[in-house]
Amino acid sequence: MKLDNKKTAFGRHETFFLRYGWLTKGFWKYIAFLSKNDSNGDLFRSEQALVELGVGKNMVASIKYWLQATRLLEMKSNILQPTELGVNLIGAPKNHGWDPYLEDEGSLWLLHWLIASNSALATAFYWFFNCYHKNRFSQEELRTALSDFVKDNLSLSVSSTTIKNDIAVLSRMYSSDAVIKNINWDEALDSPLGQLGLVDALANKEYQSLPQSKSTLPAHVVGFAMAEIFNARNATSIPVEELIYSTGEWPALGAVFRLSENQAMALIEESIGLIPGLFEINESAGIHQVYKMDEQVDPMIYLEKYYSAEVEK
Repeated sequence: MKLDNKKTAFGRHETFFLRYGWLTKGFWKYIAFLSKNDSNGDLFRSEQALVELGVGKNMVASIKYWLQATRLLEMKSNILQPTELGVNLIGAPKNHGWDPYLEDEGSLWLLHWLIASNSALATAFYWFFNCYHKNRFSQEELRTALSDFVKDNLSLSVSSTTIKNDIAVLSRMYSSDAVIKNINWDEALDSPLGQLGLVDALANKEYQSLPQSKSTLPAHVVGFAMAEIFNARNATSIPVEELIYSTGEWPALGAVFRLSENQAMALIEESIGLIPGLFEINESAGIHQVYKMDEQVDPMIYLEKYYSAEVEK
């Protein structure tokens, strides 16, 4: 979560943006592979993956990347393993999770947070949502800004081609409008995060990403994200301003979700009200701060509450 200039990654998506169905299919196939192979090996490195997933070698690598970037799979002791989040959200073919096909828009907001806060595996995405503050831009401007950021802040060299590919994937994956003439509708419909409205494609080859009302963003997802920030920072209190506006070192709710200050504050307050006793907002020395009232706050509690409520509807 915290940006570490020695732990970054660029270009691992193999130039493929996240598509509908990839996470569910990839996760289920990997679960089945592990059950047959005693948790040894890596499906995505085997020839079997081409058959199981029905895609080419580069797409297999991309599916593996997005499963890790969304934190549904993670490396533990040099073995790729399903996370608690992956098991709860996606589940297995015969034992479905909360939202196995990611049909709930709240799940898409959750995936967005998981990617945009993942500075180690999705560095360009983290940079765009937490460090880049221009509202209107072209891909060329983004490439220049990201190149400058890498040069000034990270202890590695990233090729111009890799930078270009990351920006192309990012803008394509999040663009909410197929107005760009060379994008066909079949391809446009394959990008689930596009419907969140975080990036708008304009007719003159420019894009915009504005802080504005997000009526489909659940307070539960905001609560999950806030709890993750507190745990990662090992903090008992954080100024509200730092939760809304990112300084670049840590992700921030207002920045990642592209919220106005008023809506960010409203969602923080709503998320605190969902589960009383975990967090409170108080003023100290003229600064509004969120305080963690419980020593241990499991972010998953917010998702459990959200999906249990969805089932009851």
